[in-house]
Amino acid sequence: MQVAEENTASGAADALADFLRRRREQIAQRWADAALFRTVFTVARDEAVEASKAVLDALAEVARSGRLEDLAAPGFTAVREQLGRMSASRGRAGFTTAQIDSEVAGLRAPVIALLRAEFDASEEPAHECALALTALMGTLRLVVLETTVSAGEQVIARQHEQLLEVATPVIKLWEAAEMHWQLLPGGGCAREEYVIGAHLEPAYAIGGDNFDWSTGADHLVLTMTDGMGQGIDASLLTSLAVSALRNARRADISLADQVCLADQAVYAQYGGKVYASTLLRFELATGIVCAVDAGSPQLFRQRDGRTEQIELTAQLPLGMFEETLYEEQTFQVRPGDRLIAVSTGVHGTRSAVGDLFGERALRQVLSATRPTTPHETARAIVAGLVEHYGSSDLAADAAVVCLDWNGPRG
Repeated sequence: MQVAEENTASGAADALADFLRRRREQIAQRWADAALFRTVFTVARDEAVEASKAVLDALAEVARSGRLEDLAAPGFTAVREQLGRMSASRGRAGFTTAQIDSEVAGLRAPVIALLRAEFDASEEPAHECALALTALMGTLRLVVLETTVSAGEQVIARQHEQLLEVATPVIKLWEAAEMHWQLLPGGGCAREEYVIGAHLEPAYAIGGDNFDWSTGADHLVLTMTDGMGQGIDASLLTSLAVSALRNARRADISLADQVCLADQAVYAQYGGKVYASTLLRFELATGIVCAVDAGSPQLFRQRDGRTEQIELTAQLPLGMFEETLYEEQTFQVRPGDRLIAVSTGVHGTRSAVGDLFGERALRQVLSATRPTTPHETARAIVAGLVEHYGSSDLAADAAVVCLDWNGPRG
């Protein structure tokens, strides 16, 4: 009797392995749209598909071996590193271990749907194959859980070593980071006319990038800035520039004059040490935007399914010369438009092979995240940047502001 049961289980495992290989493409296409893959591989959908196929190949190998409930089955070896990177990416995005486990569990449903479509659900082989799939997916969940916990322990150990080795520099960086975070307005802002989502991913040495906004009864002012230098020096320069821009806004003068006043303040204190900035002033009733491009941040617009860079005339950064004059430019936003502003640490970052993130990869992330909220889009851009760069230890600060324009009230 026991031999018969073992033969049945072995036959079901072999049938499952054959099914996974036969339906590899269809399953991979469905998994690529699941949150676990879609939100990790944000640069191109093809990457999510290939990652899905790698996991399916591993599962098929485990099924063929008959070791459906063995975490040490050789088939899992090839994808442990990939699964670890995926779970670590979801962890950095704020997801708990339980939430990641739920996403892994959700991968079973599309496979079961294809399995039922291929077999008559009343047939005994279909039932045995489904039981084998349940056991295999349960083991996959345990493997992911194991890699998630292991990755967390490694991060804690690495951070502990870094704190012991560089205690004094870290304290200085904490001081710079604290100054930096105090300047930020928050992670988002929403009114009937618009919704803003933003994200700042500071480099280890703190580079001084910043975003800011101010809203009034009839207008919105949005600022994206690139700092210069690192650590406390960069944070001090950012603090002065942001404070000068805020003070100039209160004077109720034109956008160009606001930039002029801030330029004078930066030059007086840091003559020749520049601070790049892009300022936008939205008229809420009309959607007319006044802009001053005083540096290197880039601005993109998504409209009617197209993504385009808004080319502004580049002017001198703040603080380069005394009494620099600035000019405003104007453009129009329409209801349904999305604007994305990114700092140099985003569009200017290169991959290991030298490809700029801002040339192709950024546009792919923007297209893939168009249905998501501004806040989710801002975080996804940074996640795509980390994937493009190949490490979460970015060389420069990365600042992103995403704005959805709904149009005037009524």
